[in-house]
Amino acid sequence: MKDRSHTITAEVVIPDGGAEGVLLAHGSWFAGYSLYVKGGRLHYVHNYLGLAEYRISSDVDLPTGPATLRFRFRRTGEHRGVGTLYANDAQVGEGEIPRTVPAVIETSGEGLCCGYDSGIPVTDDYLAPFRFTGTIRQVVVEVDGAAHIDPEATTRAEMAAQ
Repeated sequence: MKDRSHTITAEVVIPDGGAEGVLLAHGSWFAGYSLYVKGGRLHYVHNYLGLAEYRISSDVDLPTGPATLRFRFRRTGEHRGVGTLYANDAQVGEGEIPRTVPAVIETSGEGLCCGYDSGIPVTDDYLAPFRFTGTIRQVVVEVDGAAHIDPEATTRAEMAAQ
């Protein structure tokens, strides 16, 4: 997903009384992103190398019952773009992400997590594991366009594998 437009779509069931928790998280407070529900609203945080957090929050409470929650990142330039949140195809939030992580997110034990955030969380908005308290039916990540290939990073990875 590095420097590419993408969409994260979560099909969930939110029980009466609401739900909260992480839908999808990758990385930690050193670099990463998290799509989560808290306070009845949908949130997305992009953590830029532990230096800044770019946060987008829905401006309405989420409905109960089956719901499709979506985050759409539209690349507007090199390592930047606009993020939009949707609930059941209605736009519920939008914001600029002026800087995205310029390299592949090093996992260091903080890999891709669905339904929780392991180890050191992406944001201090919640404490790990912040498990989703509703039901997640599926989370799908779709990436647009061709991948950017970094020849130096490819060479480093190949050398490390030897």
